[in-house]
Amino acid sequence: MEIKQSVFIKADKGRNIRLTTNALAKAEEIIGKPISNFGDNMGFREIRTVLYCGLYWEDKELTEEKTGDIMDIIIENNGFGYLGEKVQEALSHALGKTEVLEVKTSGTEMSMDEAYQYYTGMIGLSPQEFF
Repeated sequence: MEIKQSVFIKADKGRNIRLTTNALAKAEEIIGKPISNFGDNMGFREIRTVLYCGLYWEDKELTEEKTGDIMDIIIENNGFGYLGEKVQEALSHALGKTEVLEVKTSGTEMSMDEAYQYYTGMIGLSPQEFF
C-alpha cells in the first residue's frame, strides 16, 4: 500500500520511503555531512543510510545491516538504477523539489560487478567500503 508523502519501493515486500525532518537529520548524523552535500556522488553507504532512515518509520526493528540486505534484493529484482531513482525521488520529495534529482546511475541497470568497478574505480571506495 502506498502511503501519502512517501515513495513506494518494491523490495523484500512493498515498502514506503518517508524522509521526514527527523529521518533526514538522522541520516546526516550517521554519515557526518549534510544531505545537501550528497549530490550526484551518493555511494552505497549514503544510499543505505538514507534508505534506512526513510524506512525506519514503518519498521522499528530495521537495522542498517538489514537495510543492506533489502538493497541487495531491490538490486537483484529491479536493478541498481531503480534503487537510485527511488532514493533520489524520496530526497527530492522531502526537500520540496519539483523534479527528481539526477544520479549518475539513474535509469541504468548495473550488475554487482559493474557497481563494484564504478564505486571502487571512479568514486575511489576501498573494497571494504563497498561491501
